[in-house]
Amino acid sequence: MAKSELTDRLGIRVDREIFKGKVRLLRKEMGLNDVQLAEKLGITGGAVRMWESGLSVPTDRRLEALLRLARDNGIDITPGFLLAGEGTGPEWTQGNVRPHRPRTAVRPSVAGTIPVKAALDNGDGSITISGEIERAVAPRNLVGREGAYGLFVPNDDMAPALRYGDIAWVDTMLPPARDSEVVVEGPEGAAAIGTLVAYGRDKLTIEVLQPERRRIELSRSEARVHRIVGKEARR
Repeated sequence: MAKSELTDRLGIRVDREIFKGKVRLLRKEMGLNDVQLAEKLGITGGAVRMWESGLSVPTDRRLEALLRLARDNGIDITPGFLLAGEGTGPEWTQGNVRPHRPRTAVRPSVAGTIPVKAALDNGDGSITISGEIERAVAPRNLVGREGAYGLFVPNDDMAPALRYGDIAWVDTMLPPARDSEVVVEGPEGAAAIGTLVAYGRDKLTIEVLQPERRRIELSRSEARVHRIVGKEARR
């Protein structure tokens, strides 16, 4: 199912401010913390935190899984109530929401970890890289690499190379190489993920990873090219 098919079919206009509050209350009503909810949905804790911060909304498949989980927990809630505050849902207050169970996972020490950054889906094949959403244990090839980070993949548009919820591991110290997968960062966090086709004196060309691949040219003076050196599927 395409990302917007369900909301389009139901005529729902997503309100991220409403959604982030509702999904947080739904999680608490089910007695779960963000890691536990993520495990039940087959996604990352970072993905749940992005929902609860209003930075992203679930794909149709994830939304349907979340609603099924709610029904399994005896909570009657419609997509419209969750996404826009319209329709059927619980009347939550601070007094009637169950406290979540404490996390049992042990957080790794900061040493040996690298940041995982959010990637916001701009809807046109580009993304915007924002702040850190979590810290993760660094893959072996990124241990000690200054500036290395993981990038949360915000959609399924780059499948099968990358899918929603995957983490792309980025080495900012490794020189660009033709035919390698890269993150190209422009001004103010604007970015694209693709295959580096050409890296000339003034311009670079990448083939953007999308269902319908296309090539774009960018000025080297305005863009930074960072190599993707691995990925982690977290679905």
